[in-house]
Amino acid sequence: MALLATVVDLKAELGITGSAQDARLASLLRQASDAIEELCDRRFERRTLTETFPPVSWPRASRTLYLSAWPVVGSIAITFDGIAAAVTDYVLDIEQGTIKQGNYGVGYGSPWGYDWGGTVIVTYTGGYILPGNEDADLPGDVERCALDLAMRWFHGGGRDPTLRSEVVPGVIEQSWSAIDSVPTIGGLPADIAQRLSSRRRAIL
Repeated sequence: MALLATVVDLKAELGITGSAQDARLASLLRQASDAIEELCDRRFERRTLTETFPPVSWPRASRTLYLSAWPVVGSIAITFDGIAAAVTDYVLDIEQGTIKQGNYGVGYGSPWGYDWGGTVIVTYTGGYILPGNEDADLPGDVERCALDLAMRWFHGGGRDPTLRSEVVPGVIEQSWSAIDSVPTIGGLPADIAQRLSSRRRAIL
């Protein structure tokens, strides 16, 4: 699974120098990236896909196709029951990765008209270039959430999860919430999950 942030940036956030903990940090970022993609029900990494949408009986004219990777980058090829669709036959939302019927409406004269509910095959490239690569364009809020989640897990490592406070007079005083008292959404801390709400895959 690709990382949604880099070990270099995580080390900078934690003030860590040297490479002694690189393996652990990479593992934390991988776990954080997996958890974020699980919550959002999508992979963020840019890739080229061919997706097949099976026929539906109803409603045909109002059918919307939801692509697995978005935003869509470059050209897209669409066939309807083996017939290549023209650009006027559909409306593509590049940023949301959705495809709807074009301007023909319900009727004959277009492969996307009367039998809009048939088999549709879409070949396209979608998603983002991830941090650490040239021309990376992953949204900053997603990268920030990956870093924040990995940092929380780093600081929580080896800590008694039930400890709420500890005081050693003249030495240390600390307090934190028990893990089971932290509100969660989809297994992630609620504040991080809420920040990712706009990045989640639409409910189909």
